Amino acid sequence: MKKIAIICGEISGFSYAKLLVSHLKEINPLLEIVGIGGKNLEKYGVKIIEEYPSAGFIGFTDVFLKLVQFLKFLKRAEQKIKSEKPDLVIFIDNPGFNLKLAQRLSGLKKIYYIPPKIWAHEYKRIKTIKRYFSSVITIFPFENALYQKEDIPCFYFGHPVVDLIESEKIKEDFWEKAGLKKEKRIIGFFPGSRKSEIMNILPVFLKIARELNPVLTDVQFVISSASEEMEKVIGIVQKRAGTHLPVWNKRSQTLVSYSSLCLCASGTMNLEVALIGKPMLVFYKMDFINYLILRFMIKLPYISPVNIIYNRGLVPEFLQNMQYEEIKKKCILLLDNKEEIEKQKEGFKEIKNICGIPSVSKKIAEFIIKNV
Repeated sequence: MKKIAIICGEISGFSYAKLLVSHLKEINPLLEIVGIGGKNLEKYGVKIIEEYPSAGFIGFTDVFLKLVQFLKFLKRAEQKIKSEKPDLVIFIDNPGFNLKLAQRLSGLKKIYYIPPKIWAHEYKRIKTIKRYFSSVITIFPFENALYQKEDIPCFYFGHPVVDLIESEKIKEDFWEKAGLKKEKRIIGFFPGSRKSEIMNILPVFLKIARELNPVLTDVQFVISSASEEMEKVIGIVQKRAGTHLPVWNKRSQTLVSYSSLCLCASGTMNLEVALIGKPMLVFYKMDFINYLILRFMIKLPYISPVNIIYNRGLVPEFLQNMQYEEIKKKCILLLDNKEEIEKQKEGFKEIKNICGIPSVSKKIAEFIIKNV
């Protein structure tokens, strides 16, 4: 019986891991899957051999401050994987941890699914990938040329975000569950899935809500929570700000579907909003040291995956120092100006074509089964 190990550390990685695991089990019910990740993966048939820390190791300063914890976990993960002796190890996203672990697992066959964004920064990581991985499964079509140039076997099946959207079933009792008024439009706030993102970005969203309240009397604001733990962080931020906006703690796609406008932290969520076809603004803010480091490292003119794929400024981006008057104008435009709304929606159609049709995760699972 074949055995696969899956390594995923963040909420977005878990979303793709559960889709992949479901299809792997569907194709081969006898396949044994062990993993390092969240306990939630167990209900999809994964035996969790080491639970990934819920807080994670995010950002340059975070890793520095938690270095001892990071190294201890890295060693435990290495020992647990080696003791399992899997036929294949699949690494999903999370390059800060995954690349370090991969280097310690010599002798094991490894595939990187959702590899590091070497096209944006730290291109030198491609050398590590070439040395330690048998192949790479990319999620953006333009990535393949980079790996082919370095003679790294790479495969593109589309972006698995399309499967996340396809698997979402809209609930008719949304209004009741959310405690919202049907007669008012919704602006959905999506402040990210990491504690550091929420602590930095949600205060910006709350200030935007205060700025818009007097001029948009037919609008209500809702905050999306990625997990129970992040809901607690949202509560802390709201308490500090003296606000009590409702929090939606179920599928984020449902809230997107009911929103007239979405304000999002930069990340995969941007693609989900685009594929559902809702107007959006994108934000990112971090502590000053991380910001300086990233400014030095990032080579791209955009931060949102939507703009990166589209290769033009389709959705407005606001980074670090917020211009609230400009943000307010953009929000009003994307709520009421049909021309501006249609401009984004037309671009989203192109994004949808690039990301591919559903069943991306199934195709990846079929590829993996053939290569175990």
